[in-house]
Amino acid sequence: MVSPDAGGVERARFFAQKVGAPLAIVDKRRTDMNVAEVMNVVGDVNGKTCLIIDDIIDTAGTLVKTGGCFVRLRRGFSLCLRQPRRASGPAIDRIAASRLEQLVVTDTIPLREAAQKVAQD
Repeated sequence: MVSPDAGGVERARFFAQKVGAPLAIVDKRRTDMNVAEVMNVVGDVNGKTCLIIDDIIDTAGTLVKTGGCFVRLRRGFSLCLRQPRRASGPAIDRIAASRLEQLVVTDTIPLREAAQKVAQD
């Protein structure tokens, strides 16, 4: 289980304990409003499938950069489970162009038409 930032560690730890998985944390910095840079990965994710646990996707910058970091470092595949669905701005295009294998959402707010098309491709 991976927390994409320090603020999500408790949530990712909860899921990691439920399934007996190790926990990894992404150390990121915001270089500007809605712009995140992945600095380090804390934890051993070598050869493991990485399940990124996040609470919200706004522009999808953090999600896509976190997933891309794992692909670049050859540390397994990237998936994401998130709850409130609030994709705005370039989020749909970023997710569609990313190397994420799967995006799982757990709420009931209907997807916009553009997002529905990505989910079907």
